[in-house]
Amino acid sequence: MLTRAVVVAPNAYGIQCPALARKKKCNQIKCPVDCRLSSWSGWSRCTKDCEGGVQSRTRSIYVKPKNGGDMCDTVQETRPCKTGSCDRDCSLHPWTEWSPCTMACSGGIQERVRKVLVPIRGLGKCPTKKNHERWEEQECNAQDCVGDEIGIATQDLILLLDGSGSLRESGFTTLQTFAANITAMYKTEWLGNSAMRIGAILFGNGHVEADGTITPAIRVSDLSDNTETVKADIEALKWQRGFTNLAQAFVLADTLLQQGGRPNAMSAVMTIWDGKFSFQFETGQKAKMLKDKNVQIYMAVVNQFLGQDELVAIKKWASHPWETNYVHVPGLLDLENNMGIYLQKVLVKFCPMAYSPSQHVNMDDLKGYTLIKKGGQPRPECVGGRAIMLSLTNNPDDCAAIGREVGAYVFMIVQSPRGSSCKTYLNFQAVDAATYKAWKTNKTNIVLTCKTGNEEYANEKNNWGWKLAAASTYALQPMAKF
Repeated sequence: MLTRAVVVAPNAYGIQCPALARKKKCNQIKCPVDCRLSSWSGWSRCTKDCEGGVQSRTRSIYVKPKNGGDMCDTVQETRPCKTGSCDRDCSLHPWTEWSPCTMACSGGIQERVRKVLVPIRGLGKCPTKKNHERWEEQECNAQDCVGDEIGIATQDLILLLDGSGSLRESGFTTLQTFAANITAMYKTEWLGNSAMRIGAILFGNGHVEADGTITPAIRVSDLSDNTETVKADIEALKWQRGFTNLAQAFVLADTLLQQGGRPNAMSAVMTIWDGKFSFQFETGQKAKMLKDKNVQIYMAVVNQFLGQDELVAIKKWASHPWETNYVHVPGLLDLENNMGIYLQKVLVKFCPMAYSPSQHVNMDDLKGYTLIKKGGQPRPECVGGRAIMLSLTNNPDDCAAIGREVGAYVFMIVQSPRGSSCKTYLNFQAVDAATYKAWKTNKTNIVLTCKTGNEEYANEKNNWGWKLAAASTYALQPMAKF
């Protein structure tokens, strides 16, 4: 803007003054815009686990520079990382629980392992699977077999019965009788708790179908706690006369265990056959599939002349260690003439928990008390009062001695976060000699007849008198109190 002032003002006759102000353009250039950046991101993961990697971070340009404004600084930075050596020893998980015993009596083996938590790196070291740092075994069930053992394990067992043409019809009948009889040696309920469940599959019906596939095995019985029904289903089977489609039987066993197996039960498959197989590779693959799912595979082979190649394959298919998961019967005639001996041998070798009634009756007679419920105790409503603590102990002998002194009929060892305690109901109904004998000799499911007021409860199906508890309940022998 140009301005000027009037020095001499014009009169009425003079010329008027021109404009006293004038404009003109200036600073006709664009303003500079400086660069604006965001904050840095976090550092990225290192590009290597060891021996020198790189990690980076970045930032974004919010405003680009213009008209000579300040330029942007770098938008990416890197730095070295993990410059240490790559060598690392492995780290191991804690020990697993001990596995089920491989024998029910006469000495079995159980093992526990430590699995790899963090693998080795570079030239690091790690113990082998059978190294003492990762694998341990110990003897179990060292007591001698008595001869009247019954299976009481919490186990889902599938019986695979061979009906192939390599057996004559008489041979199939012998194996069929063996499979049917073994079902009666398992108890599906013990001390009021679920024990065995048994299913059955028939193989040996193998033929090549029109589409090139192999005939699937026959589903005889799903997993069931009714052993009489399973036995009847097995006894109704017919000789198939096909080739040995054991691989298909393993596949069907996997299906049955998935459909009816219990999460807290041990899954197992018992193959009762003559040891003659077809399609060795496929059978081995299906056996490995089952073992990878922690399914125990037992092999009961009835054959007088078993080839070396067949024996090697069967031992490989059986669960580890094969010595305790494999029984060889030297021929059908031997099995037919000594059926009871081999039934007992298979039971104590393949069932992880067996019970000898006669042995335990003798032991109970010496101790003066018997176990009547595991994982439960009588309802307070049933006995009309609360349990009274006698002492802090987890020893049944000590608890029994105190129970006799106070005139109790039953006592309990109760587990709690604070420890174990010995308790009893002093007003529990009297246990006479006949009742005690019945409880001592039959452990399947002891039903309490409870009186509350004028009403009486003895519901065997729902077993109303018991409640679930972290406790073991024992009955005192009546004469032991005096």
